[in-house]
Parts: sequence; C-alpha cells; structure tokens
Amino acid sequence: MWECEYSVEPMDYRLFLLRLVRKLWVLVAAALVGAVVIGGGYYAYHMLPGGGRTYQTESICYLDFAEDGAGEPYEFFNYYTWNEVIHTDFFMHAVCEQTGGKLTADQAACYTAATIDSDVRYLYIRCTTPDPDLSLRMAKALEQCIAEFGDAQKEFRSITVVKAAAEAKDNSNIRTSNAVILGGFIGFFTALFAMLALMAADTSVYLPATLERRFHLVTLGARSMKEFAANCQYLLRDAETVALIPSDDSPIPGESVLNCGKKEIVFAPITREDAYDKIRACDAVVLSVRAGAHNGRQTQRTIEQLARQGISVTAAVLVEEDERLLRAYYRK
Repeated sequence: MWECEYSVEPMDYRLFLLRLVRKLWVLVAAALVGAVVIGGGYYAYHMLPGGGRTYQTESICYLDFAEDGAGEPYEFFNYYTWNEVIHTDFFMHAVCEQTGGKLTADQAACYTAATIDSDVRYLYIRCTTPDPDLSLRMAKALEQCIAEFGDAQKEFRSITVVKAAAEAKDNSNIRTSNAVILGGFIGFFTALFAMLALMAADTSVYLPATLERRFHLVTLGARSMKEFAANCQYLLRDAETVALIPSDDSPIPGESVLNCGKKEIVFAPITREDAYDKIRACDAVVLSVRAGAHNGRQTQRTIEQLARQGISVTAAVLVEEDERLLRAYYRK
C-alpha cells in the first residue's frame, strides 16, 4: 500500500520565504489598518469634547511661617499635610460656590491637588478638569481661600499668591504618534502570525519537487518548465493511451495539460463510475495536481484510492502553476 510521509515533510525555507515576500503587501496593509484603527481611535477619543482632554491651572503661593514659643518657624506643613488641608470643607465649599453648584465637594477634591516641591515656602495649587473655564474658576476660588486660611492659622504670618492662575493649559499628554506606531506594529505582527499559521496548515503543492518528495511520484514537471516536453516524451514513450486523472474535483482538459504528441489522452476523474475500467485500459497513468489549490489531502486520498484499485501512477504533472514563483525558486 502506498504511504505518504506528509506529517514529517521537511520545511522548504526558500519556498516559504518566497511566498512570504509575495505577501508583503498584506503585511503593509495590515500595518496601515492597525495604525488607522488604533491611532485614529486614540486620537478621536482624546479630541472629542470631554473625551479625555484635561486642562490644568497652576497657582504659586508664598508661605510666610510664624514662629513658635522657641523662636522656630512652623514648617511642619509638608506635601501630605497640604494635600489633606486643600480637600477640607473650608476650601471645597468655596470651590463649589464659585462654580455655581456644578461640582460636588468630592468632585472638586478629585480635580484639586496641592504640593510642596524642594522649598517648603512655596505651595503649588493645581486644578485639573475637562473644562478650561472650570479649572480657572476653581483656581480663583482657591487663591482667595488660601489667603484667608493663612490669616486664620497661627502657623502663618501670611500666605501670598505670588503667581495667580492666568490660563488653563492642555495637559492631556496626547501621544497620537505613539498610538499610530503601536497600531502599525500590532497590525503587522498580527497579520504575520496569521500568515505563518495559514502557511503552516497549507497542504497545497507549489513545486514539482514537492510532489516527488511528499507523494513519492515521478514528476513530469509543469508545462511552463523547459524540461516538461522532454520528460513527457521520455516517461510516456511506450504509451499509446494516457489516462489523465485530476487529484481533486476540478475538471482539467487533458489536451491542455500534456505534451504527448499524437498519444490518446483519456480524461478520467475517479468520481465517475466507469473511471477505473478506462484507467486500466490505458498504457500510462498521469495524475494532475493543481498548484496552490489547498488540495494536498485530496491528492493523498486520490493516490490511496488508486492504490486500492491496483492502479499505479506513472507520473504526476503540476498544472495551473505560478510561473513567477517557479522562476524565482529555481533561480541561482
């Protein structure tokens, strides 16, 4: 019984790379689609009103600390202390009134931050909201409150706003170019992995050499190859009638496949009831295999069925071949 070593067939890296190169346009298209979808989606999200854009104001206050009983200044107001203080009801209620009740105290607290950097005498108050006008109104309310807070606390002689908020700058940090590049990479590699998976699962035959290696059949080659006519004349030299059997369900006219001179060509698909009798009556049997047709399993099944009927395949021929691929593959 005929045996196929398809499962242990070695990988043809040259053929694999040639097929991959010819599909580069797919990778480029996938990269462009990924860039447009991810980069465009990212851009649209941040550019739509309220869709992620934020506007920040910054007020700088000078803290004039008072002295305690020992003559030391009260400098225990640090970053953590101010973040707690700025979110107290004293400040948040003033912000809510200034904004006309558009914000609750909790919302105002989420939009507000106070920080001390390297110098404890300078306090930075920042308001960050999706609306530049809202950020400015909050900043003005906090600037007024901070001065009142300094007058009411014994730890300070005064708190002065040395730089009032004049504008709400866009601090959304939108990185559309990064999103576009990321989308391009995702699209490219997603398509690449998909192509690799499809190629690995592809049972198609692209080369006459694959027919010989995979199915152990003598091969006439392909009609576009220079040696095809000589192979037909030699391998079919003693045959007066030649049975041409398609390896799958596609009809292939015998006259357009073989170069056999005046030999009689009998087209005999095995799906016909009288096919086996016609095949046995012929002097030679040629199996035609369509190139790149994802028909490797069908070809295997056809050869197995012929073997069950006691019919030996004289030679195989590759039809509908990709001439450019063949030329590139056999080029030095």
